[in-house]
This record gives sequence, structure tokens and C-alpha cells, in this order.
Amino acid sequence: MKFLSWIVRWSLLAAMASAVGQVVFVAVGRPFPTGAAGALLWLHLPVLAGFLAQALLFRASRQPGWLASFLGRLTALLEFAETLEHELTHVFAGLLFLRPPGELHASTKEGGYVTLEKTNRVILLAPYLLPLWALLMAGLARILAPELRPVASAAALALYGLFLGRLRREAHRGQTDLQSTGLLFSFLLIPTWHLWGWSALCAHACGVSWGRLAEIWLEGVQWPVELVRLALSRMG
Repeated sequence: MKFLSWIVRWSLLAAMASAVGQVVFVAVGRPFPTGAAGALLWLHLPVLAGFLAQALLFRASRQPGWLASFLGRLTALLEFAETLEHELTHVFAGLLFLRPPGELHASTKEGGYVTLEKTNRVILLAPYLLPLWALLMAGLARILAPELRPVASAAALALYGLFLGRLRREAHRGQTDLQSTGLLFSFLLIPTWHLWGWSALCAHACGVSWGRLAEIWLEGVQWPVELVRLALSRMG
């Protein structure tokens, strides 16, 4: 069973990497549509702004002076929101697998934790794969009045930039979640996952429909699925 689990995990990673390559190839091979440059710029600027704002905030809060005191409080609030996001994502993934949490704790000084009766790799890696606040804001953007949707969408992208800043700090070799799932696998899966999603958004901005993207993803996962099928037939 361990060997089968290893095959499935690495085939999944290979499928995602293949899908990224397929999406980029199709997007680059298309004529660059009018307005695509502006759409791509609109996608990247809020994310970059969120990422840089977080980095500058953490750096400025460590400097002496009255401004640092104010920024320190703001940084503490941001750290609490990040800790809460991390633990709530564990909870959300646990609920998907019918494993409700027993206890949840989040604070700026002590960090956070959540207790589950049983866990798995998806639950452990969920905080590094799912930008919870950004996804919630993106969902809110879908139901707001049309004139407010661009603002909410930009806020969702900025929150994703904040998430990437948290990811940069949390994804290290000492992180117990990553140790439990395997450091090599985790460090390969996390960036591949985000490249997978981001390449799809960029390709869609360049005129590739969501239906065509689904077809591309299915094309990309065919050979890893065949690899799993071959492994199962050999084991049988």
C-alpha cells in the first residue's frame, strides 16, 4: 500500500506539472488578443502589491520610532489573521473528509493549532495550497453588485499576495506539516499547485475559455493516469 500511495502522489504531481506545461504552451501559441496585456497586468499588480505590502510592513515594524509602534500593532493583527487562516484551512479540509475538529486555537504569541481525530496529507497541506481569505473574497465578488465586483476581485488578488507572503515564511524544513507529508514531495507540490492555478488564470485572460482549459488539463493527466493503471495491474 505504501508503494501504491507513493505512485499515486508522484503521478498527481506529474499530472499537475504536465497540465501547467500544456496550458502555457496553448496560451503562448495563441494570437495575443486585444486587451490581454491589460488583463494580465490587472491580474499581477494586486498580487504583487499584497506581497510587497506585507514584506514592507514586517520590515518597518522592526525599526525604532513611533511609527514602528503603530505598525507593530498592525503586524500583530495581520499575524493573527494569517494564523487563523492556517488553522481554519486545516478545519475546512478536515470537514471535507468528515473529520470535524475537536479544538482550535490561534494567537499572535503562541501561534495556533487544531486537533483532529485523524488526519491525512490533504488536510496537512491544505494551508499551503488554499488561500482561504482570497477564496472567500473571490466568492463574495461573484454575488456583489456589478460595479463593486472589480474592487472585490482586486482585493481577492491582493489577499492572495498576502497568502504568498505567509507561504514564503511558513514553508520551511522545520514545518511539521511538511515533514509529515515528505519534504521533497511538499516542496515540489506546493509551487506546482500554485503555478497550475495561476497559469490557468493567465491563459483565461489571454482568451482561452474555461472549457478549453478543462480539456487541456484532461490531456495533461492522461499519461500519469496510465502510469497508475500500469502500477495497479503489476501489483494485481
